[in-house]
Amino acid sequence: MPFRMSGFVPFGKPVVVGFLLPNQTLASTIFWQWLNQSHNACVNYCNRNATKPTPMSTFFQGQLGAVSGTVTIAVGLNILLKRAEHFCPATRILMQRFIPFPAIGIANVCNVLLMHHTELSEGIIVLDDRGNVVGTSKLAARHALTETALSMPC
Repeated sequence: MPFRMSGFVPFGKPVVVGFLLPNQTLASTIFWQWLNQSHNACVNYCNRNATKPTPMSTFFQGQLGAVSGTVTIAVGLNILLKRAEHFCPATRILMQRFIPFPAIGIANVCNVLLMHHTELSEGIIVLDDRGNVVGTSKLAARHALTETALSMPC
């Protein structure tokens, strides 16, 4: 259940709380972003189109790419916010609380695309209304992954 969509919210709550903890350090930012994207990578892997084998290297590439992206964005935004001197301290603290969320959103899209890049390159199996295989489609894969990436929760 932890890596099925039904477990996404209950098992993701501790991470959201971690993002909102006050006085985040560089290490804590990296830890919470790593934990979140690792969980997301497991969710993406467990809910993938399993009609074709997926190597574990694909899982690790997706996880590494998403963690790298989210940490870069979160740390970069924190650095920019610290250098922005025209914000009052209260505004700066409020903005700092929400920095993890754009980083997560962008990383989740990257995570989905990296975890499923073989589906984009090879296509996915398409069935008719009776469940018979009619072929493989890259267009169907692109459509499915676009919808998944746009609907992926943080």
